[in-house]
Amino acid sequence: MIGLGKWGCRIDTLFFSGTVEMTVRDNGGEYEFELTAPGVNVPEFEIRDIKQSGNSVSATVFVPSVNKQAELSVTFEGDTFSGFVRVPLLGKIKFKDGYKIAD
Repeated sequence: MIGLGKWGCRIDTLFFSGTVEMTVRDNGGEYEFELTAPGVNVPEFEIRDIKQSGNSVSATVFVPSVNKQAELSVTFEGDTFSGFVRVPLLGKIKFKDGYKIAD
């Protein structure tokens, strides 16, 4: 498994601009993600169809409260990462200046 730990980055959208944090855990051989953004009530989400290729992870993210899916793609390089999430109605949201906070 790659990308385990706590990570931070900046995102800019019409509704939120700021720093978000993502924790990636190994939950019995399955990836587990937790996402936090200051002042934002992050909705419950489910990670589906996760795939790992080299140092990249891609997945479908399903948000039950709005019955919508998003596509996630992240590439890890040491203590940095880059990537995006493609969200219905908002489009492609890039993760800017991704950095590792803790293991």
